[in-house]
Parts: sequence; structure tokens; C-alpha cells
Amino acid sequence: MSTDLVHCPLCPRKAFKNQRGYHKHQKDIHTPKINNKNSNDESVNNCFRCYLCPNKTYKNQQGLSRHESIVHYNYNILPKHITPLPQEALDEFKNILIYTIQKQLKNHIKNVGLQSVKFPCLESLFVGVFGNYLTRYSPSRKWYQCIFKGENAVELVGQILERTNWSVQSYLYGQQTNVILFSSNSAINELKKNKKQKPIELRIEWEQCMIKDATNQISIAGYITMHFFIEQIYFG
Repeated sequence: MSTDLVHCPLCPRKAFKNQRGYHKHQKDIHTPKINNKNSNDESVNNCFRCYLCPNKTYKNQQGLSRHESIVHYNYNILPKHITPLPQEALDEFKNILIYTIQKQLKNHIKNVGLQSVKFPCLESLFVGVFGNYLTRYSPSRKWYQCIFKGENAVELVGQILERTNWSVQSYLYGQQTNVILFSSNSAINELKKNKKQKPIELRIEWEQCMIKDATNQISIAGYITMHFFIEQIYFG
């Protein structure tokens, strides 16, 4: 008798003994139900519906976001509405990313440690460069996240940005300031043990931001945010 379980691709923690249980789950959770009653329609319109679980609704955005972070914590499938951009536009954006990162690599002891930069960015630009490396995508928030860390992370990001020295800024007298995504340095490892210390990684996020004034006028823009650690090296 086979013991293989059937897993739901939208609910990674859900597994079923057979196809019958899986199909029942799909019908109950991931298939929208149509209800013609006006009272129910009004209730649904005032709720926040999960894009991946159509029958799941929440009273507010916070509840929906919490549901996504728990149930769909590793969902990273790109939305279909993204329009591909010309390679020239993507190459120019890569140069902007490199410039923005290297601008943070200053030759001063006060500038070591965690760095965060944020600037306006088209969703299609972000997806065009990092779409194949998503760690997570939130449909309700229109929020993307990529995390690069480990021994080969600097090389991987270099391949994405098409610049091997994207993480280094050299100065006179053998001084360098580097982005660190992995380190065997004992001091860095001690930092990792501190629960309040942010992980040693490059975390890149894109989100849609909105502001609304007293007259309900809405303005929307996309922003990219990058978080990373830097250290200084001195060569004698």
C-alpha cells in the first residue's frame, strides 16, 4: 500500500492521504463559492479576501497579511500582470543598484554595520532583475522579497547584476569597504548569536506604497528597499 502523501501547492503545510482528500480541500478552500444573497455580498465587499484561498476572508488587512505569512510563507509565484521590459532598461537599472550600494560603502568606521536604502522603483524593473530569485511574494500587499546569504551569495548577486565587484569599494593605502553576506570572522559570528542582531544577508524588497489625504485623494508609488551589512578591511 502506498504511503505517499498528496501536498497542496498553495498550502505547503497541508498533506492528504489520497487524491480524494486533496480534491475536497481544493473545493472547500481554493474554489470561490457564489452566493446571491445581498447581505452576504455586502459582507464580503467589506472584508479582505485571500487571493490564494478565495473562501478565506478577514476583517482587515492585518489579518489577511498574518494569514499569508503563516499559511503562504513560501509562496513566490510571480503575478501575471507584469509587462517585460527591454534589456537596455534592465541593464540601466542594474547599474543604478550597483551605484546605490557602492555609495554606502564609505571609508569611515561609523559607516560599518547595517545599511538600508530605499528609493522609487517600477515593479516591472524589480521583477525583471530579481523575478527568478524571489523568496516570497504577497499578493495582498503587492510585496516581494529576495534574500541572498551564504558563501556563494556575493557571486550569485554578481551574476545577477553582471558585475563581479559590485560589493567592494577600494580606497588608498590598502583599505576596502565590503558588503558581507557570509563571514567566518569570529566577531561577525558573535554578532549572529545576538538575537537582536539582524542576519548577515542582502535583503531586497519591493512594495507598493500609498498615501491618502483628507479628501480621499490617493497617490501610489513602488519602492525598492535594500538591507545589508558592510565591513572595512585593511591590507598592510
